[in-house]
Amino acid sequence: MLAFCEAHECRRGCFFGNLALELSDSSEELRKPLSRFFSELEAEVESCLQEGKRRGELLLQGLTPVELATPIVSLLQGGMLLTKTHKDSRALRDSIKVLTVCMG
Repeated sequence: MLAFCEAHECRRGCFFGNLALELSDSSEELRKPLSRFFSELEAEVESCLQEGKRRGELLLQGLTPVELATPIVSLLQGGMLLTKTHKDSRALRDSIKVLTVCMG
């Protein structure tokens, strides 16, 4: 995500995040598949967290993978949004740093 943002001079962001921001309130036909996309992304993050926990690579600070999946997606999406808005990758870099510190 970070490499993508920086390669495009912090101008693009997440295609699905951009669509969700613009269309979720105006088109139910588009909102539903966008919601499914983010639900599937959260499920993939949860699966990665479960694997990392199983291998002993992640400390989840007493939280479960299901409790962390949505906040992680939110943090990264917000980091990308701010990176695009500020045209500076610091927000996404800081989001990644927070995740790294919090999950050990």
